[in-house]
Amino acid sequence: MTFDDDHPIWDNFSGGDGHRGHADWSATDGPRAAAFYEAMDDRARSFLDLLIDRPGELLDAGWIADEMFGSDPAADKTGRRRRVARSIRGMSAAHTTSGLRYPFKWFKGRNGAATQYGMRPHVAALFRAARR
Repeated sequence: MTFDDDHPIWDNFSGGDGHRGHADWSATDGPRAAAFYEAMDDRARSFLDLLIDRPGELLDAGWIADEMFGSDPAADKTGRRRRVARSIRGMSAAHTTSGLRYPFKWFKGRNGAATQYGMRPHVAALFRAARR
């Protein structure tokens, strides 16, 4: 399922310090998006690329782990999901420099379900242009 920019789901994310007290990304933030994207290490960039290429979708952390690290049915699912979360740590300096929220939203899994991550379509468009 794909959600447009104005869907209420984007206001019901799990949040965290990287989202509180910061402005969201807007159409005028192209230069900031370019600087943010350029500052990423390979893992963080891989994570962002998955979200950029699927604007408005909520992506399961298990699926993201398969895409980033390769599929491994025998591996510990929780450990693989944590690897995804650790890859986001590589964004902290760029996040601070940008002065904006992280460019994605995350939604905590409930009752054993995986966390989900998503990027609003307008933010994905900014980062797609930055990636070029």
